[in-house]
Parts: sequence; structure tokens; C-alpha cells
Amino acid sequence: MLFITVAVTTGLSLNGEDANNLSLAKGIRHITNITFYVFIVEAVLKFVSFGVKPHHFFIAPHGEGAFNSFDMLLVVMSLALIGEKSGGSIKILRLIRIVRLLSIIKNVPELKVIVGGLIAGLKSVVYIVLLLVLVIYLFVLLGVMTFAENDPANFGTVGAK
Repeated sequence: MLFITVAVTTGLSLNGEDANNLSLAKGIRHITNITFYVFIVEAVLKFVSFGVKPHHFFIAPHGEGAFNSFDMLLVVMSLALIGEKSGGSIKILRLIRIVRLLSIIKNVPELKVIVGGLIAGLKSVVYIVLLLVLVIYLFVLLGVMTFAENDPANFGTVGAK
């Protein structure tokens, strides 16, 4: 639920502040700050929960270590940028935090199947692109051979613009 709150407030905050929505902008800023502090508390509590072996926070099994490292990096970067005037970098970090939603994929079997299919399909895209490049190159050669005498400026060589 916290990720949805971050996603919605980040999207709403991109509209900027104007005189008509000043109270809305203040509300979004407050919600954003609250979620920021909740993320800090969550990261610190998770880190402390590992007790005498805090390094296990970063190497936890089942991909949790990677997400813990990712969360801690975002929290540290957010703390480092907290005094920045523009706030653009903070907004980007908050938006990146939404990437954490990808952890849903490992818990929903249907999404695993869809993502697996997309990845398998992307492997075929390389061969489709190669085939299209070959067909385009064949037509380039055909155009040069056919029209080079009549229009050497455009069809004089394969490398012509």
C-alpha cells in the first residue's frame, strides 16, 4: 500500500504548484514526507533486525538482499539530497522506489508466465530485426542498381543520403 501511495503522490507532484492547487500541493508534500520517513524507519528496522550479523541484510536469500540493498541505497541517497532546493532528484529517487513493485512478479505465478513469455519473445526480436535489415539492404542495392544512372545524387552509392 505504501508503494501505491508513493506512486500516486509522485504522479500528482509532477503537476507543480499553482495558486489554485496550493492546498493540494501542501497535502501531497506532507504525504510524500511521511512516506519518506516511513521508508527510512522500515530500512533501519530491517537492518537492525539482523542483530549481530547485519551483513546478512544485504545478502538475504530469495532476492530479498538485493531489494534490501536497493532500498538502503535509495534511503541514503534521499538523505544526502534532503537539503536540495529543486527537489527534482528527490522525486526521481521516489519514483525509482516504485521499481520495488516488481517484486510482485515473483509472488504471482501468472505474472511469472507473462514475463517469461515477454523475455522469450525478445530473444526472437533480434532475429526479426536482422531479417528486416537484410531485406532493407537488398532493396537499397536494387535501388542503386536501378536508379544510379538517372539520379546519381540520391542513388549513386549505397552510402548516399
